[in-house]
Amino acid sequence: MTQEQEEIWNNIRNFEIDDIDSSFIFTARLARENDWSLEYALSAILEYKKFIFLITISDFPQTPSDQIDQVWHLHLLYTESYWIELCKHTINKNIHHGPTKGAGKRFV
Repeated sequence: MTQEQEEIWNNIRNFEIDDIDSSFIFTARLARENDWSLEYALSAILEYKKFIFLITISDFPQTPSDQIDQVWHLHLLYTESYWIELCKHTINKNIHHGPTKGAGKRFV
């Protein structure tokens, strides 16, 4: 990993997806909406962060697993967290979620 990639990964890894001032945090909502345990939701969020890192450093389209896609879909609903805190301030790149374009390939 390059020094730049390591910095990007550290920024993503340290990105806080939960709003601690919220009475119903992102992780709890993710768990409830997918019938997952809280521990499984936390694991899925870590995999989502790894996927965001891969998209950020890759020049090729990437397709997430179903679990990562569930995290991504929910995160997109938290527009300020996704577009401002993650894309603008954490990775400095807009990552759009596009539909599948056949053969399981998702273009983002």
